[in-house]
Amino acid sequence: MKGAHKALLYTKLNTDTSISRFGIGSYRNFGEKIDARKSQKIILHFFDQGINFIDSSVNYANGDCEKIIGNTLKKNKLRKSFFIASKVFFSVNKKIKDGLSKKNIKFSIERIKKNYKTDFIDCVQCHRFDQNTNLHELVDTFEYYIKKGDIRYWGTTNWPYDKIIELSKICKMKKRFIFNQLPLNIFYKKNIKSLSLLKKRKFINIVYGVLSKGLLSNNFILNKKTFKTNENINFKKKNTLKIKKIFDVCKKYDYSLEEFMYSLINSQKYVDVILCGISSLKHFENLNFEKVLNQKLFKNYLYEIKHNEKIKNIL
Repeated sequence: MKGAHKALLYTKLNTDTSISRFGIGSYRNFGEKIDARKSQKIILHFFDQGINFIDSSVNYANGDCEKIIGNTLKKNKLRKSFFIASKVFFSVNKKIKDGLSKKNIKFSIERIKKNYKTDFIDCVQCHRFDQNTNLHELVDTFEYYIKKGDIRYWGTTNWPYDKIIELSKICKMKKRFIFNQLPLNIFYKKNIKSLSLLKKRKFINIVYGVLSKGLLSNNFILNKKTFKTNENINFKKKNTLKIKKIFDVCKKYDYSLEEFMYSLINSQKYVDVILCGISSLKHFENLNFEKVLNQKLFKNYLYEIKHNEKIKNIL
């Protein structure tokens, strides 16, 4: 896959495909917070940084999200340079119910290909666990689309660990069912055990929500009055005090909160891809990927952080 960048880390899936350590998160950004023109600029800026992984879902922005990405990749002749990961569960057809029925999966995969203007999707994830779907039938459905050439890999998003293992045991094409996606940040750690166990089973772990919808960012600290907190479950007084303490120490070592949070997650061995949602080019000012990926620098920094009396017990 084209687009490799010497400063970034990549995970090799096969002889032809490697995915970047960081990925583009599109939820509530492309087609919602930002229009097509600004979205294209952000996607291309990510690509210039060596990022070739992009995550979406067939239902984001009622399909406009993927259409924007698809148009951007086609216009700039970048389809072969990107690894596209989409999701199915939430129906985009009023005549089909949400879930992982054959009917919804079939319609969703065709819609995703149409949105992206492509003959195949690199990875399709089951966006939620569906208790009404027979897991044997689910495996048969996805392996059919792999054999057909519509998708290359598949996986899960926000699934219980035991159900992932149950599904994995049923798979005949085990090397194609390898992706798992879960949220992770300093206030939301309950998925660490699942991520660690799945990593041992050679799954590719994608994590999102590292900045907790922008709460763990310089933008929150510097613009509290204009920052929207009504939908943020981690917006609590005790948490904001912790964020302020971390911010004060970050300034001393010339790290933004964003750089620190991404560096912290990047240092975890059970993480393979870290999704980064950006809604403005200005946000890149607080995010230097080369610094984030410099583990030697961060380890020295983290050692001092852990021994700092102000915040040593809050990470």
